[in-house]
Amino acid sequence: MRDKAGIYRILYFAHKEKTFVLLHGFVKKTNKTPDEAIKIAENRMKEIINKK
Repeated sequence: MRDKAGIYRILYFAHKEKTFVLLHGFVKKTNKTPDEAIKIAENRMKEIINKK
């Protein structure tokens, strides 16, 4: 996604049938996804998967 502030990247995963969960979004400044953004998304995904 792009707007005046720059390009955005959204991390997501497929959850259950026909459902995508958006985990984390950030402004893209380099080609490499920051490790901190990946950790945030992974932690949120684990929380969602472990909810009962």
